[in-house]
Amino acid sequence: MVSKSLSQLKSHPKVIELLGEIEPIDQLAILEGEVHYTNENKKVNSSIRLKGTKGNARMDITAIKNNTEWEYKIINVRIKNPPENKQTIEIVNND
Repeated sequence: MVSKSLSQLKSHPKVIELLGEIEPIDQLAILEGEVHYTNENKKVNSSIRLKGTKGNARMDITAIKNNTEWEYKIINVRIKNPPENKQTIEIVNND
C-alpha cells in the first residue's frame, strides 16, 4: 500500500520542488508512524515520515480495501522542515 502512494508523491511537481528526491521508506519509518484500522480492517488511516534531499515531511493516507485492492481516498504530504516551506500538499482527495 505504501509503495503505491509513494510513487504518486515522487511524480508530484510541488513535492519534488519542496522535498527534492524522496528517500526510500524503510521499516523503521513505518514502525514509527501511526496506523489505525477501522471497519473490520477494511479502512486504514496512516501517517509515515518522509525524508527528502531538501526537507522532511509526513505522508497521511486514508484508504479503503475493496476485495484485494486498496483504494486511496486521501493522500496528503505535510511539509515540516525547513520551516519556511511548512504546508500541506493534497495529492489525492476522493473522500
